[in-house]
Amino acid sequence: MSPVRLALSALSAIAALITLGAWALPDSYYAEDQIVIAASPDAVYAELANLRAWAEWHGLFAPGAPGVAQTYSGPDHGPGASLSWRAADGGGAATLLTARPPGFLGYEITVEDGAWRAETRGEFHLSGQGEGTEVRLTESGAVRGIPLLERYQTALTQTLINRTLGYNLTALKRRIESRRDAEPRPSPRSLSSTIGAENFAPR
Repeated sequence: MSPVRLALSALSAIAALITLGAWALPDSYYAEDQIVIAASPDAVYAELANLRAWAEWHGLFAPGAPGVAQTYSGPDHGPGASLSWRAADGGGAATLLTARPPGFLGYEITVEDGAWRAETRGEFHLSGQGEGTEVRLTESGAVRGIPLLERYQTALTQTLINRTLGYNLTALKRRIESRRDAEPRPSPRSLSSTIGAENFAPR
């Protein structure tokens, strides 16, 4: 067999392996994680419903990442609040979609990077746990782009969100609990003085 034929045969075999490998991969991704935060569902929901506050705990929206230009639009809180960004290598957008305070908040995130476009739907489910709140976060979606190869990118995205969901929830917990701990609390002396003033106030 000539070198040219041998090279063509090798390329055909590689192409066949790539194609078969792609079809063996899932065409969507899904991840789920949860955490308990020492705060009320109302306090946790208020943090989640403020899209501008996501930069303090969500890695994708930290200052300077993912891009140089970020734009907020829509209401300040709740459904319709939106953030978009543009960078040299792509861009994206995040929008709060559905809310049932203080127990549920849904959102979508779209990230574009060259020929790839990742479309993610996320849901926060909040439920009271004693004096705290259990936060369960799910994300699902798919990557659109070059046919067949997009399945490989989907598999990479699955690995990424498997790692980042827990990190983001831990950062959210740290932010909310640190703010709660920093709030001034009345001293026993001032509290007793207030109670005494109320008891002896003229009626």
